[in-house]
Order: sequence, then C-alpha cells, then structure tokens
Amino acid sequence: MADPALEYYRPLNMYMRVILFLGLTVALSACQREATDPTDTAPFVTTAPAPAPANSTAPPKDMNGLARPADQAGLEPMDKRANMAPEDKIRGEVGTPEDANKMVREAKKKALEAKGNTTATQPKAAEVPSPTSVNETMMAEKIEQAPVVTLQKMPCFGDCERYTLTVYADGRMLLDAKKGLDRVGDYERTLFTTDTRDLLQQLAELQQMDLNHTYPEEEVVDIPATVVTLRDEEGNFRKVTVYGDAPEKLAELIAQLEEMAREGFWQKTMR
Repeated sequence: MADPALEYYRPLNMYMRVILFLGLTVALSACQREATDPTDTAPFVTTAPAPAPANSTAPPKDMNGLARPADQAGLEPMDKRANMAPEDKIRGEVGTPEDANKMVREAKKKALEAKGNTTATQPKAAEVPSPTSVNETMMAEKIEQAPVVTLQKMPCFGDCERYTLTVYADGRMLLDAKKGLDRVGDYERTLFTTDTRDLLQQLAELQQMDLNHTYPEEEVVDIPATVVTLRDEEGNFRKVTVYGDAPEKLAELIAQLEEMAREGFWQKTMR
C-alpha cells in the first residue's frame, strides 16, 4: 500500500516542475528578444570606451552639435577675413558704426596722401613741334618720296614719240606711253642696283651745273621738245626744255633715259 504522505506531495512535485519549466521558457524568450530587437539601442554586451588621446582636441562643431564639413574632410578652415577689404576689417573690429566710418575715412585720406607724394613728380609733357618744323619735316618727306628725274616727250605736228618716264631713288621706274614706242599704256620696272647708282651719280653732277631753262635759248619752231625735271642743289625741282643742242652731261642723261624707255622688261600696270 502506498504511503499517504508520498501521495500527498506527488501533485506538488508535478506543479513545481511545470512552474520551473514555464519560468525557464519565459527567461529564454526574453533573452532572445533582447538580442534580436532592432528598437533596443542598448548593446547586449557593454564595454568601457577607449580613453581619448591626451593631446587630441575635438573639432569645432556647429550649433547642432555636428562637425563642420571642412573639419570632417580634414581641410584647413578658410579665413574669410583674409579676402576682406581694409575698411570692412575696420568695421568688423570697431564697436559702433560711427567710429568705424571715421577710421575708414582717415585710412583712405592717408592712402591718398601717400599716393600723392609718390606721383608728385610728373614727367614733362612732350614739346609740341612748331608749325615751321612740321612744315619742314613734311616737305622733306615729300621730297624724299618724289621722283629724282622725269623725262617727258612732248607732242608735235608730225610723227614723234610721246611718253613720260619717271624714275625714283630706289630704282623704280614708271612709263606712261602714248605714242611712238612698241607699247601703249602704263608700265613699270626696276633698275639694277648698279644702274641706279650710276644714274644718281649723273644727277648729282648735274646739280652742280647752272642749267638754263631752255636749250637753245633762241625760239625754235615745229621741233619736238624734251622736258627734263630734276632737282637742284637745294632740293628744289626745276624743268629744262631741250629742243636741240644741250650741255654734254644733260644730253647724255637724256639719251640714257630714252634708251631705258625703249628697252628693258616692262610690266603692264593697271591704274
């Protein structure tokens, strides 16, 4: 026969086992929920934070407690005052606007005075040339660009040559052929350097001569005239009309110019 005492405690033992099992189940469920719950910000295992270095300083933060972008990127902060105008710096350092404006006016006044001292000595203005010197210069340039000699074959009642030959100091020649040559119209060509030098030498010798305005001096009728225009010793232009006999050097010059007009490689020009 079973012991009545044991029979009395048997249900109690069963109840304790069930309660113990339920308690363990609840405890395990709580632990699992704490480990997997995303809303729980507390770490499951907490450790003490590492101490900050002794010499490190926290970067400055803005009003929201966040580090500035330049500090986060490791860049040097930009000094906005470095690009400010001097008067803006003064206004930022002085308390009242009146005092700041006064200091700005004084600084500008000093700058203008310093600048005036450096520019006090102004260079002298270029002297204005007198009208006489201007006219002389223009006349000299005009003479320099003018031809050194011109040969004109004038018209006549018969069959004679008619043209104008113009020679410049650089050897350039212009020919306006009207009649009597194997070409008609405007032409140009350039002498060789040696020929130009010889021609200028002839003209220099003629400048030393006292030439008449007409050769011969008596009246001549129905003879084609040759007009030579050249410079004298003073640079003035003079015309010499030749109908017949002329001084030897002048006759040689006329013959040489006539040969230049008839010969050579002339190039047609359009005017």
